[in-house]
Amino acid sequence: MNMNKLAKILTVAVMMLLSCTAEIELNKNTECEIVAFSVNGVQYEIIGSIITHTYPLTAVETWLGLPVWPVSPEIIVSRGATISPDPSIPQYFENEVFYTVTAEDGKSTRKYVVRVVREPDLPIDQ
Repeated sequence: MNMNKLAKILTVAVMMLLSCTAEIELNKNTECEIVAFSVNGVQYEIIGSIITHTYPLTAVETWLGLPVWPVSPEIIVSRGATISPDPSIPQYFENEVFYTVTAEDGKSTRKYVVRVVREPDLPIDQ
């Protein structure tokens, strides 16, 4: 086989390999959503980019009506997406907590805010 023919075969092989790689890149998922969010089995409501949960005040909460310990939420995101900060790191939800979801393509992102709201006090019967 002469060198010219070998060079052509190698060129075609490299071009085919590169085209396959480009096709794989094009098929990466661009979805960057939180599909489900829960804490200790309690589902939180997701509306757009806001995640909320309203709960009653109980004896194990602070005088502000918020949990006295940090919790690790269970979060499900779109296929191939990643989330930051890492949901396995416990969070205090007395203030808003922000999460950023990055799609599999590495470019598409969406920011979410988690708000935990104490249920309003009920009137006391006299």
